[in-house]
Amino acid sequence: MKSLWNSILKKVGLEGKPGLDKLRPHDLKHTAATNLARKGKKDIKFIAQYLGHSDVKTTARYIHYSDEDLKTGAESLDRVPPDFTPLKSVKP
Repeated sequence: MKSLWNSILKKVGLEGKPGLDKLRPHDLKHTAATNLARKGKKDIKFIAQYLGHSDVKTTARYIHYSDEDLKTGAESLDRVPPDFTPLKSVKP
């Protein structure tokens, strides 16, 4: 398996790059999940199915947000979209 992985890294031009000596094929699953989530176009159910997970709790462990991602998300809450319609309050 290791020689196959090394040949893949070589083929895509990543052989010998700093920091990639510890990269494992499994790490690409984390990268895929994080990139799909960052795009904001796919919900966690889609990502779970894409990764082959039956439980979104498993998928949630694969998604990693940076501080910048969190900052951008928080800043988006400061802007009210022009088509915003408040939900009607529900009375008990």
